[in-house]
Amino acid sequence: MTRRDVLCTNRTNLAAIVVGLLVLAWVRSGSAYAPSLFADAWWVAYALAIALTNETHKLAHRPHVPAAAAWLQARGLIVSPARHARHHDGAHGRSFCVTTGWCNPLLDRTALFDRVERWMGR
Repeated sequence: MTRRDVLCTNRTNLAAIVVGLLVLAWVRSGSAYAPSLFADAWWVAYALAIALTNETHKLAHRPHVPAAAAWLQARGLIVSPARHARHHDGAHGRSFCVTTGWCNPLLDRTALFDRVERWMGR
């Protein structure tokens, strides 16, 4: 992950977004659905958020990061290697929020991901 460029890291997720946009265009073309600036902007923002998450996660794994990234990590604006290391402790059962890590204390305390995993296993 840390040795890949932005496109290589994000191509699968971005391909899924492109498929979603193509389906949206196809649905619109054969119906009364009018183009929606809000829907289009939402899809673009979603794609950018996924790419940003992957890139901040990648930075949390790198031993050396650019100065701007180190500044953001030091202020808790993106997840730092120390905060992200909790995800890799033991069974990988906690600290799944890899963009900023802000939600991890609440989600870990409520065991949300454990409950979702059990629900999906049924």
